[in-house]
Amino acid sequence: MQLITLVAVAAASALGAFLLFVGVRGSGVWGTTNHGEFVTPPLAVSALQLRDAEGRPFVSEGRWWLWVTAPQGCKLSCEAALDRARNVQTLLHKDAQRLRRGLLVGAIGGQPAPDVPQFVGELGLLKAGAYIVDPLGNLVLWYSFDDVGKPLLQDLKRLLKVSQIG
Repeated sequence: MQLITLVAVAAASALGAFLLFVGVRGSGVWGTTNHGEFVTPPLAVSALQLRDAEGRPFVSEGRWWLWVTAPQGCKLSCEAALDRARNVQTLLHKDAQRLRRGLLVGAIGGQPAPDVPQFVGELGLLKAGAYIVDPLGNLVLWYSFDDVGKPLLQDLKRLLKVSQIG
């Protein structure tokens, strides 16, 4: 009788663990704590053929970048995202020097933020919003203009904390 009770308890525990696993797994994103969307398929900066206002190719300088992208030109939502990106960089405190901000546009034009370098390139591969770019030149996470703020700041702090580069 004791053996049957022991086997029944073990089987019930295993069944309960399996049902919990299946239930949690089917409830949405599983295994990630980031707020942004991973850039899939992976995309390197070199594929964008970025150039600055003087026509020089983009160089990451071994730093993290926060890009605001506006393929059709920077409108009000883009300008607000640029302003929030500046605030995000300020809120990084001691890690602020590890991050640079940039604006990717369809054509070099009027500068909405004079302290932010503009780049132009093959932006057909990108959605409007903000991207975190690692020091190796890989686009990592994408955020809509509405998520440029606290969600982006939390992800960026976590990336900078665990990163051994840049």
